[in-house]
Amino acid sequence: MHPRINGVWAAEVSPFSRPVIRSRWDGGCVEASWQHRSGPHSALKATSLVQIFDGAIPVWAGQIREYDPDSGVVSCVGLSAEATALAVDSTSAATAVPDTALSVAVSRGALRWVVPVLSSVPWSDLSDGVSTIDTMLNALARQYDRHWGVGPDQTLYWEATPTAPRWHIAPGVVRLALAEDDYASHLYGTYDDGTATPKVATVGDAASAARWGRQERSVDLTPMGAITLATAQGVLTSMLSRGMARPQYSGPLELTAGQLINPGGSPAHLPSVRAGQLVRVHGLYDETVTLGGATYVDLVIGECTYQAGAATVSLTPQGAPPRTLAEVLRVAAS
Repeated sequence: MHPRINGVWAAEVSPFSRPVIRSRWDGGCVEASWQHRSGPHSALKATSLVQIFDGAIPVWAGQIREYDPDSGVVSCVGLSAEATALAVDSTSAATAVPDTALSVAVSRGALRWVVPVLSSVPWSDLSDGVSTIDTMLNALARQYDRHWGVGPDQTLYWEATPTAPRWHIAPGVVRLALAEDDYASHLYGTYDDGTATPKVATVGDAASAARWGRQERSVDLTPMGAITLATAQGVLTSMLSRGMARPQYSGPLELTAGQLINPGGSPAHLPSVRAGQLVRVHGLYDETVTLGGATYVDLVIGECTYQAGAATVSLTPQGAPPRTLAEVLRVAAS
């Protein structure tokens, strides 16, 4: 894999190590790093646009977060980090219209994204004043049960849970443990309906409560501004459907190209494996759902890490609870 920094290939700067890239379903391309021979270079500066290619295929996009001239280490973050840009219109006034906020942010250079048409319906009442792009997208994702991020082609994606497998794992290759860290059968959401008194919406999954016990959690929906009871219930239902209403598989899985195959049976092109793709695990009994006669379990990749030239790729199922200190801190900050 070969990085390009503001149009300058890494090889033009100095010899470099094999890049490591990471993606998450919520966020898209999120982290990358590699190491140059130490020393300054004009291309290696913070916020420089970074694109990483495997041959002619873009596999990661983001920006430099930090370059250490002493060690030569280049640390990058994905372009989703630019979502801290303000959601304002062309007059710099706060806007709750997603399409307006995104297109204006792109036109003023705050977002280096390719932005599709998303929604012309206001997502809040602006009672909290000017919001940010990520706050807006996160609220919409909860409301409509979607995931957003910025991919290797710099395009904003807005995706529902996939149903068609991109990759397959043969029987006997993996075994997965279950964790109940984030399990909840019932959610109680505090929301603002525009009156002086906060209201509470409740949703529950009776089947989950009967199988694994009733577990209640509270959710603060007030950052969404004034919303209706139906909207609040929809957000809570979306949270349950994303996996809260069942124990989750823990990870990660370390897989070779021969263990992870495409629908035609050929070994996976590991640099093309990324978060948000569906993996069908054959011959694995699922403790958490009724398979209805199926002989496989479908897992969405929540996080994917790969180093150029490595024989394996690391996959973490979506919803897997944090286990390392870094993961715990990242989840707490989100």
